[in-house]
Amino acid sequence: MGSLFRRSLLLRRSLSPPSRHEDSNVQETEDEELKTAFDNWKSKTYSLTVPLRIVSLQGLIPQSWIKDFMRLQGRRLKLHTNFYGSLEGIFSQLSIPFTKPKGKSTSVVAADLVSVGDS
Repeated sequence: MGSLFRRSLLLRRSLSPPSRHEDSNVQETEDEELKTAFDNWKSKTYSLTVPLRIVSLQGLIPQSWIKDFMRLQGRRLKLHTNFYGSLEGIFSQLSIPFTKPKGKSTSVVAADLVSVGDS
């Protein structure tokens, strides 16, 4: 129905010059359609199909966030978390792959998310 409405508006627009009022109505209708489509897209949930690695300082990411994320993703989620007590531990792990030729996939550099502080 939306495409039929849009076609009729385009046909009407091509047959007569648009008035300021008609042009604003068309713009508002298009904005509403885009907002509705975006809201529908946002409401869909997608399963994470790859392993996710998080490296963070201890206590920086609330455990409730991790539990909620795991609950929403389901059993297929492969979440690996590493919590360090100080920034020194994270930075020393970040420098290891640059001093060794082959970095492990478990290194901090290979993590999907590295969090070292908040604002």
